[in-house]
Amino acid sequence: MAAILGARGRSVLVVDGDPQATATEWFGIDPNDVELDTGAVMLGRVTLADATPDTNVPGVQLVPAAPSLDGDMVELSKLLGPEQRLKRALADVQADVVFIDCPGSISPFTI
Repeated sequence: MAAILGARGRSVLVVDGDPQATATEWFGIDPNDVELDTGAVMLGRVTLADATPDTNVPGVQLVPAAPSLDGDMVELSKLLGPEQRLKRALADVQADVVFIDCPGSISPFTI
């Protein structure tokens, strides 16, 4: 869906919150090479804009996932208000559509 919308001229942001990082790989980024990911955004280490590399699909931006995301979610669960962090990070996003790829398990990210 993100690629189709991007190809049709819509601005799209994909937030990959799954440590398997399938969306990250699909958009041409090796998850093992990711330094700034969704976990870093949610932990407040970087801004959303800092963690948004170019993708291989025109019109689509991505906040990638990395294998370290599992550990970040454990750390996130120890912080105050983890369920609000993604919402705050997305507050200033200028995109027509935002897709959030969630893991298949309950975590602070899916909440």
